[in-house]
Amino acid sequence: MDAGNGADGAAADAAAAPAAELDATCVNDLSHACFAAVFGQLGPADTGRAMCAHPLWAEYLRDDLLWRDHLRSVYAEGEARLPDGGVAGSYRAAFLAWVQHFADLPQADASRALHAWARLRAWLRQHAPFIADSLRPGASAEQMAEAEAALGVKLPTALKAMLRVHDGQALEFDSAFDRYVFWRLAPSDDREGPPPQQPPRWHPSMVWGVFGGYSFYNHLASVRLFSLERIVRWTLFFRTHVHMQLPLHVLVAGASADLGKLLLLNTTTGEVTIGGAQDQMPAAPPAGEEQGGSLLRWMEEWAARLDGGLYEVAELGVDQRRRAPGISLFPAAPPQMGTHVTRGLQVRVSSVFAPEMCGDGGSRYFFGYNVRFRLLPLEEQQGRQQQQQQQQQQQQQQQQQQQQQQQQQGRQHGRFQEGNQQQQQQQQQQQQQQQQQQHCSSQQQRSEPGGQLHESQQQGEQPQRQAQSTGGALPAQANGSAAGNGNPGPSSSGAAAGGPAARPLQRCQLDSRRWRILGPAGELVNEVSGEGVIGEYPALEAGGPEFQYQSCTHQAERLGFMEGGFAFVEGSLARPEGPAFTAVCPRFELRVPDFIF
Repeated sequence: MDAGNGADGAAADAAAAPAAELDATCVNDLSHACFAAVFGQLGPADTGRAMCAHPLWAEYLRDDLLWRDHLRSVYAEGEARLPDGGVAGSYRAAFLAWVQHFADLPQADASRALHAWARLRAWLRQHAPFIADSLRPGASAEQMAEAEAALGVKLPTALKAMLRVHDGQALEFDSAFDRYVFWRLAPSDDREGPPPQQPPRWHPSMVWGVFGGYSFYNHLASVRLFSLERIVRWTLFFRTHVHMQLPLHVLVAGASADLGKLLLLNTTTGEVTIGGAQDQMPAAPPAGEEQGGSLLRWMEEWAARLDGGLYEVAELGVDQRRRAPGISLFPAAPPQMGTHVTRGLQVRVSSVFAPEMCGDGGSRYFFGYNVRFRLLPLEEQQGRQQQQQQQQQQQQQQQQQQQQQQQQQGRQHGRFQEGNQQQQQQQQQQQQQQQQQQHCSSQQQRSEPGGQLHESQQQGEQPQRQAQSTGGALPAQANGSAAGNGNPGPSSSGAAAGGPAARPLQRCQLDSRRWRILGPAGELVNEVSGEGVIGEYPALEAGGPEFQYQSCTHQAERLGFMEGGFAFVEGSLARPEGPAFTAVCPRFELRVPDFIF
C-alpha cells in the first residue's frame, strides 16, 4: 500500500470514529448525578454544544440541576420563572425563554443588569418596601425602538439592559408634576381636558428615589430612575426649553423631584454624569475598554453599597413637618462614619458630596454632613467606665513594669561599670608594683634607699582608688535617683475616679459648638463657633432617642477635613447639675468620591 492510500484510509477511519469512541468512552458509564456534576463545570453555551454530541449526553444534560445553576448564574433567577412572571415546565425551558427575551442585547450586559437589580431589589424589599413597590415592569424591545426614534439617537446597551428589567419608577409626585408641567407647555390647541391641579409642595414620594438622597436646611435631593417615557419627555424638554441646551447625544436618565440634580448619560461614550443643569461630574471612574460603559458599574457599585450596609433608611425632608423615610446617602457605617464617646455621650458624624450645588465651573465643592448625638444607657455608661478604668490600670502596671526594668538595667549597668573599673585598678596596681620592684632592684643595685619612694607611691594611689570606686557607684546612684523621680504620680483619670466625670450622666443639654476646618494636608483653614446647632439646643436623656441634624459646608479643594467639639451641660441649661464638658466630634473627610450618587 502506498503512503497516499494509507493517509486516505486513516482519514476515513477518523471520520467514522466519533460515535463509536463516544460509545466506548468511560464517560457514558458515569451515573446520572456524577455525569451532571462533571458537565456542570461547563457554561450554558458549551452545555448546549455537548448535547449535540451524543443522544445519551443530550438526555443527561437536560437535567434541571444543571440548568437551575445556569439560570441563576446568567439571569439571576433562582426559580423556573419566565420573564413575564409565569412558571416554566423546567429550568431549561425557563433559561431558553430568558435567552429569547434578551436576544436583542449582549448576554453579558443583560446578566450584569439582572444581577444588580436582583441585589438591589432584595435590599429594598427588606428595608424600603415602598421604594421596591415603585419599580415598574421592564420595557419591551419595541418600546426601546420607539424611544430611539423619538430621540434621534441609539440608546446605550447598558441603559437598555437596565430598563428591560425595570422601566424606572412610578411615583405619585412625578406623575402629578409631569401632568402639570407638560399640560402648560403644550400649545393651547393640543391641550386635553381641564387644567390639572398644581403638584403638591410636599409628598412622601419626593424622597423615594431608588438611588438615594439627602437633605439639609431647605435643600432636598433624592434621585429617581426615569421610565423610558420620562427619559424621552425630559430629554426633549432640556434640549429645547432650558438654557443649558442639552447636546443631542446626552440623555436625562434620572433626577431629583425638583430636577435640581440630574443623572445624565452620554450615548456616544456610555459615560454617566451627575450634578446640576450647568455643572456635571463623572459619576463613576472611567470604564476603559469595559463593555457597558460606566452605567452598569455605577449601578453595581450602588447595589453593593446598599447590600454591604453603608447606607440606611432615614427621614429626609425640608423641615419637621415635611419629612418621610428614604434612602439616606449619609454613610452609616465605618470608616465613612466616625464615632467618639465622651462621658457616655456618643457623637457620630458622616458627610456626603452634593455635586448639584457646586459652582464656578467645579472650582467650589459642596458637602452636607450629618451629626448624631446619643446619651448611652446608664448600664452601658458604667460598663464603659469600668472598661476604661481597667485599661488605665493595665497601662499604669505596664508603665511601672517598664520603669522597674529600666531601674534593674541601670543597676546592672552600674555594677558592670564598677567591676570593669576594679579590674582596671588591679591591673594598674600590678603594673605599678612591677615597675616599683624593677626600680627598687635597680636602686639596690646602686646601693640607694628605695623604701620611701615605694611608700609614697602607694599612699598616692589610695585616694585615686577611692575616687575611682566612688565614681563607679555614681551611675547606679544616678539611675536610681532618676527612676525614683520618674515614678508616675496620680493620673487624671485616677484622680477623677471619684469625681463628677466618673458619675454616669442622667441627662445633658447642648450649649454650643466649635468646628475646625482643615485643608488636604490637615492644616487649619478656618475655625467656626456658635450657640446650639441649626437653632436648636437638644436635651438628651440616658438611653433616650438619638438626635441628629444636617448642615453643609464648601471648600476649594477636592479633599478636606472637619473636626470639633460640642459643649454640653450636665442636667439642663436652665438647671445645671454638674460641670460643663466637651463632647469630641472625630475628624471626618470631605472628599469628592470616585462614585457619586
